[in-house]
Amino acid sequence: MVTLSASSHDINPGDPGIAREPLRCGDTNAAVPGARHPFVAFKETNPASGAWRLLIQSRDTTAAVLYPNAIRLQARAIAAQGKSSFTWSNTAASNGERAQKLNFLVHVNNGEPAAIEVFPATANWHAAPSPEPVKFCWPSD
Repeated sequence: MVTLSASSHDINPGDPGIAREPLRCGDTNAAVPGARHPFVAFKETNPASGAWRLLIQSRDTTAAVLYPNAIRLQARAIAAQGKSSFTWSNTAASNGERAQKLNFLVHVNNGEPAAIEVFPATANWHAAPSPEPVKFCWPSD
């Protein structure tokens, strides 16, 4: 598994009114400067409301936006079933062209999301070997 963290220069800044915080990844808190990774992830927060979301972008500009309330609800349901992870999918259009499916494995700890693994769009859940996922720690509120 690839573990990394992203710096803010890895993605276009977008809306200057939104605060962006790069997510720390995997088993380390250290950034991986100057390296190219398949994905970068940011917690985007609206300073006026405090509402936040996750933005995950791949090198080929496919982006996924994940909303924490939806992920939290599923995490609680999965934990109630005695499971520790669940899959999540997102379809995103790349520059207005064909849509690519992004796959995520959300790790759950005590009914709350703890980490999220991002699988490249080419990953096949049933084929082996699959591409290495990138694991990001779930941000705190």
